[in-house]
Amino acid sequence: MQMSSTIMNSALVISEADRTAFATVSKAIDYDALEELHYLGNYRRKLPVNIARMMENAHDWEHLPFVHPSAFAAIELIDSGKWGWRTKVALPSTGETQLLQLLVDNDRNYWATSVLAGSGQGVHIHTQSEAVSDDAIMVDVRFYMDEAPATKEMAAMTLTYLQSLYTQLYDEDQTLMQGRQEALDRKFKKVESGASSIDLGPTNKIEQSLPYVFELDGNRYCLNRWQGK
Repeated sequence: MQMSSTIMNSALVISEADRTAFATVSKAIDYDALEELHYLGNYRRKLPVNIARMMENAHDWEHLPFVHPSAFAAIELIDSGKWGWRTKVALPSTGETQLLQLLVDNDRNYWATSVLAGSGQGVHIHTQSEAVSDDAIMVDVRFYMDEAPATKEMAAMTLTYLQSLYTQLYDEDQTLMQGRQEALDRKFKKVESGASSIDLGPTNKIEQSLPYVFELDGNRYCLNRWQGK
């Protein structure tokens, strides 16, 4: 996806203070630091997708407001690389913002998301994904906070909220990842010889509905004009 998030919300801009907030933060996951955090609980789920689509999804910061509009209203990139990404996001309804960082350990199929500033500051979410078959994975999402909530009741409420949120996020991500895999399967599917023909109808009717998508011999095609042809 190559759409600029500024189209969605031109008021979401990156300030020098936003960039400074990341200045001393490492771009590598500090596993030892987990011992200093308060562990709330976890969320486990089996997903009918392969590990490649899952890791692709973790790196894809751009999809957040498009696939998860109830959780993210807009997003702007601050920095990204093989190590992960740093962004500023706007939350729906409230207009509040967050500085989000997601660090990826590609070798371990592991990533850690942290809210460094704004609403929810101090929340850290570590996710381990593991292939259980060629087309299924298990994710173990673990929720941490910088400080323990004031009461056990608040801790339980926070955990319940995060578990509910991630249930919804993975419902939506599953649809996205399966759609990507289906598109790849169609793209690389071997075209059998002796493919049948198809009558698409009058040219003038097709012109009115370009781009025109159709299937032929089990393959999906898109008909459109390019450079007047």
